[in-house]
Amino acid sequence: MGFVAHLILACAAAAAASSSCENAGPCPPARRANSLELPLNSNNDINNNNNNDNNNNKCDDGSATQLCGHGTSSCVSSAYGAVIFDESCASGGLGCSALGKLCCRFCGFGAYSSIPCRSSDAIPCSLTGTTATTATSTPFPGSSTISSVQPVVGPATSPPPLDGSLLKPVATNMPDSRVFPPVHGHRLPPAHTEVSGPKATNKFWANWVVSSGIHLPIFPMPYVLKWGTITANMPPALMVSHGQQVYAYGDAATNGPERIRSYSTPCIGEFGLGAVEETSGESVIVKEGLFGIHVEVRGPAGTSRKIVFPIFSGMAYVSGRYEGGFTPRVTSERALLEVQKIQDGVWRFRNNGGTEFRVYALTFGGDLVDSSFDFDPSGTMTRTLEGWLRVARVSDAQDAAVLDAHASAVLVDWKLQVDVGRVRYAFTKQAATGAELLHFAYAHHVKLLAGGAQRLAQNLSPIRSPTKGSMAGVIGDSWLLQVDLAEADGLGFLPPGEPDSPSAGFLKAETLGTWQYFQEGSNWRADMFKGSYYFSGKGFQKVGTVCLLLEKFFGLADSNTQACADVLATGFKCLYDREHAGDCAGAPVGSYYDSDWGGIPSKEGFHDDGCLGGADFGNACYNDHHYHFGYFVVSAAILLKLKPALAANNAFVSYVETLVRDTTNPSSEDIYFPLFRSFDWFDLHSWSRGVVPSADGKDQESTSEELNLLYGIHLWAGLLGNTALQKLGATMLSLCAMT
Repeated sequence: MGFVAHLILACAAAAAASSSCENAGPCPPARRANSLELPLNSNNDINNNNNNDNNNNKCDDGSATQLCGHGTSSCVSSAYGAVIFDESCASGGLGCSALGKLCCRFCGFGAYSSIPCRSSDAIPCSLTGTTATTATSTPFPGSSTISSVQPVVGPATSPPPLDGSLLKPVATNMPDSRVFPPVHGHRLPPAHTEVSGPKATNKFWANWVVSSGIHLPIFPMPYVLKWGTITANMPPALMVSHGQQVYAYGDAATNGPERIRSYSTPCIGEFGLGAVEETSGESVIVKEGLFGIHVEVRGPAGTSRKIVFPIFSGMAYVSGRYEGGFTPRVTSERALLEVQKIQDGVWRFRNNGGTEFRVYALTFGGDLVDSSFDFDPSGTMTRTLEGWLRVARVSDAQDAAVLDAHASAVLVDWKLQVDVGRVRYAFTKQAATGAELLHFAYAHHVKLLAGGAQRLAQNLSPIRSPTKGSMAGVIGDSWLLQVDLAEADGLGFLPPGEPDSPSAGFLKAETLGTWQYFQEGSNWRADMFKGSYYFSGKGFQKVGTVCLLLEKFFGLADSNTQACADVLATGFKCLYDREHAGDCAGAPVGSYYDSDWGGIPSKEGFHDDGCLGGADFGNACYNDHHYHFGYFVVSAAILLKLKPALAANNAFVSYVETLVRDTTNPSSEDIYFPLFRSFDWFDLHSWSRGVVPSADGKDQESTSEELNLLYGIHLWAGLLGNTALQKLGATMLSLCAMT
């Protein structure tokens, strides 16, 4: 519908705006991501030491460029005036100095500038850059050629928190039991997990948390993982796949023989981390977070043997922590051709598929093991290991040196920090002294990386992921991402601007005619009460959009506008107070509160195979909640706009907030729902599928409907004065538009 189309176009504009510096010539990442940054002239080349233009001290509009921190120059619009270096900013002061209301801005790597600012523009300088420098780092693509100024990577375990965290609970109470009756005994209950409380349903590892999915692969990217053997009284093997894509071309009956119809990446265990000794035959997830899990493989009862695999999105190495007497074995589904010891603790493995992996053995503290450790030609270690075994793909000969340099830093945990337009990944590592973390980033990360404690790895080949292009190595114990919120913040209930006179007359007549149709014989029920959440939700938002247009053309107090809002209110009452709502025939049957997974699955299909997809697209198995419930959140925001008094209706507000909590719970203080069921803070968009296992992993078939939910959260929270949730919605919208 047009409402959603407006949203998509606006978000696409946000994506274009946030990467505009790539079209404008070299530009520091902070300028690319900063919604308050000055406009740059398309011919301006910031700090380009190779620029031979004799007029490089002038912008095209004639305004002069001034020094910006450490000699970094910047062209600015004459409307803003010259860039001035503010000493109070350089010393880490507040965003605006007391003298002249100058706003401290990040300018390049480790440099600062100031511009005239409004009070809302100020940002703390201490969070926008650093004056520490090193001479060996590579600037991010799209940035200036700055060979001597780069951030120095800071401590791994305690990066400073971002100001004004947006990760605040929407609510913390148990969902209303009259609306969401508590139940357990899900059709696909959690398995192979010791995680207590709500559990992730839409993350990359969900195959391994359902009994029928344990033998299927998971997709942390760029690697794909699967169990080779995980059977009682058998040795374990976690297989690592990183293969080449296979393209299928069309034909005359489809898209033509010269065009790619589809592609796939076969899941072949090129190498695996295993052991000689037998296990209990089960893998158990002992910890999960937003970005990954810890999986344990244990020895038989009566032994203390275990291997802990920390598995995270984007990990550069696949790692296992061996304890209690396991003898490591590196396996392959192909034939091993070469096992070569490079130095103590470092080996080169190659199979007959031509795939080469680096293998590392470390102590628990991250130091390479001594000369007493080696592998025989079959890939079996000559003794038991108390420490880490790690493998990493070598795509090009030069990769080995980079992988060796960072092998002693093992990622074991990963926290998320979010404030307005900024995201920080705070990594926790077990590492030898001075070892920095190497991790892979998607192209959208590289676009968003701002002035933080990270830099691109030199001399490391890009590594291709199975579905989302190449990934680049990034060095740093924390990443800072920054995105422009200007477009998202500017989104309203209807598109901006006014139609011309002929169009306005037509739209006004169409709006009134549609409303009159809805009134005839209560035709609105045919749109709003379609049985399923999905199709009913579409009807709710369709009616809600007509209500908005009635308000636009006839005014809020008009009888038609209020009657339309009353229809919307009646529809919602059938969802949160069916007993007293009157005729609710055809309305969705309602949801439970499911204590097994922690969520509100539909009653339809909960107890039968309809959960697998036949009933309401598998809503009962947590598929597509962010699509289904997004329509209701947007519709609720429309209703609240037209009837502000409903903000005092606790039952209505609680119902809508429960939909938000189920899909987008931002806080661990809310113990009834998993954190961000749908949204992936690494991929920066949501995933569908729910808990139904899939050999292809998760999918995202409807980006427009994901954006619709985030848009609805932004509108709803704004009307309720929930600034943190409103800005979180805007931040997620803007990030999603980048991917």
